[in-house]
Order: sequence, then C-alpha cells, then structure tokens
Amino acid sequence: MQDQLRSYLKKVLLPLGGGGHPTAASVFVKNGDILKINLTIKESQDKSGFFELYLTCENKTTDFYKQPLHLKAGESREIETSLLLTKEFGIGKCKIKADFSGETATSQKFRISDKIDIVLNIENLTILPGKEVLIKGNARKENGENVEGFLEINLENKNISINRDVVNGSFSASFLFPEDAPSQNYILSVKVYDKLGEEVMNSGEERVSIFVERIAKKVDIAISNQNLIPGESVVLQPLIYDQAGQVMEGDVVVELYDSKDRLFLKEILDSGEEKNISLETNATPGYWKVKVSALGLESERAFYVEELQKAKSVSYTHLTLPTN
Repeated sequence: MQDQLRSYLKKVLLPLGGGGHPTAASVFVKNGDILKINLTIKESQDKSGFFELYLTCENKTTDFYKQPLHLKAGESREIETSLLLTKEFGIGKCKIKADFSGETATSQKFRISDKIDIVLNIENLTILPGKEVLIKGNARKENGENVEGFLEINLENKNISINRDVVNGSFSASFLFPEDAPSQNYILSVKVYDKLGEEVMNSGEERVSIFVERIAKKVDIAISNQNLIPGESVVLQPLIYDQAGQVMEGDVVVELYDSKDRLFLKEILDSGEEKNISLETNATPGYWKVKVSALGLESERAFYVEELQKAKSVSYTHLTLPTN
C-alpha cells in the first residue's frame, strides 16, 4: 500500500484552475489556492482504521482530513478531497502525507508562499521640500499572479500615510513633502497585501530612502547691541536659514550704512561668521542700517548711535543764606 499510495500522490496533487502537474519547484500561493487530492487505496488483506491526510511544511504540520475506513482483501477505495490554503497552514517546502493505520506515504515536495514581490518606480529619490513624490509599482505573488489587494504607504518620522487599492497588480499614489521638512534621508515604506475575509493572507514590503535637499528660505543679521555710543564696538553676524529654520552655510553680502545713508562698510562673510566693527568717536549719530543679501534673499536691520557728549554738565546746589 505504501509504495502504491506514494506513487499515486505524485500524480494527482495540483491546484484547482491550474494546468499540468506540480514539480518540486511548484509554488502555491496561500490566498485562495486550492489543492485537490485524488488517490486510490488498495489492500491485499482485510484492514480497518482511520485514513488521515496531513499538510507537512518546514515550520508546521496540520491534519486536514480524517475518516474511518474498512477495506476487504483486494478491495480498492478512491478518495477525493481538496484543501483551501489559509493562514493556519505552514509555508515553505511542503508535502502531503497520507496515513492509514500506521502505514504512510508522501507526495512530491512543493512550495507554499505568502510572499508578494513589489517592483517600485519612483521618479526622483532626491527632491526639494514642498515637492510631489509620485510612486508607481507592480505587485505579484510568487506564482506570477497579479495581486488584487491593498496598498499602504508610510513615511517614517512624518505624519504621512496613504492607502490605495491594488488592481490587477498595479498601483500608484502621490504626496507632497512638507515645505518645512529638514534636509535628511527619509525612509518610505510601501506595503502590499491581500485578504481572505478579514485575514491578511499574502504580503510584501519594500523600503526606499528619499533625500530632501536643503534650500535657503531666509537671510538675517544678528546685531550684538541696539544702542551704541561713538567709540564702542558692535558685532554683526549674518545668518542663512534653511526650510526647517536651521542655519546653513553660504556667502552673505553685508553692507553697513550710517545715519546719512552713506556706505560705511561692504564685505562678504560666511553665514554664522562674526564681524567686529569699531565706531569712531565722531560717528554720525542716528539710526545705522545693516543690509544683508544671499542666494536671492535680502534683509535689513538697524541699530542706534547716540550723540557723544563732549562737555560734562555740572550741577550746583544753591543755598540761600539768611540776612541780618
């Protein structure tokens, strides 16, 4: 019985709707695939007991068929059954095992997979903040079938999540990167899965890195003191800020004008560099302006130079003396 049953199982195991017979490389995807098992048992002597079928995989063995059976000598019995592959069964290299009262036989090996292969097409992996990211792709099960399922896209460290349907193995989605997103690498997770009822059956995930470039959004000037006396010093520090409000590198043109709008100083400084300027004692009093420009951006601030008092005022206390 063992040799006869083993040989017969090798011929009759196949997925419903498929063509031909499986080989050792056959793949049966979990979701919706059905294994159809037809076999014939013939005994040379009377025998009674339970006939059982098991799906044995690398990580799990599950019984899926059991019935009492009595055969007389020379009698044969044909058994037909099918198995819907769901999450309760194992994955990997598998085989069907038959057991009749201690005698066993096994089918050829085949593979069960719950994996979905995803091919992504993202036009630009380096983008500017505030720009659109367009994601297209294809998703197929390991047996080559197109996925009919669902798409989940998540951008790590940002509150961006997108859900779409996957139709005939294709999907597309887009989103705008936040305009204030710091310049760095962001991990984009793309997950595709399908369901049987409410249970996820097959799934796949791809992760890609998207780099957001740094752009200048603001130029400014820091002034150490807003009120000065001629002869004192002031420190000017030009600053370029990126889209996230972080100081970035770059050349800044700094122009200093006195209160009569005459150019006092013009110099190119690095963003973040400090420039110490000493005012002469005859510096013109009034509001002095500092203009800065960099990368098409401009800004202006002012500080006040007070009038230098060259003569000190002296106060006297007058006493009125009594007269006789």
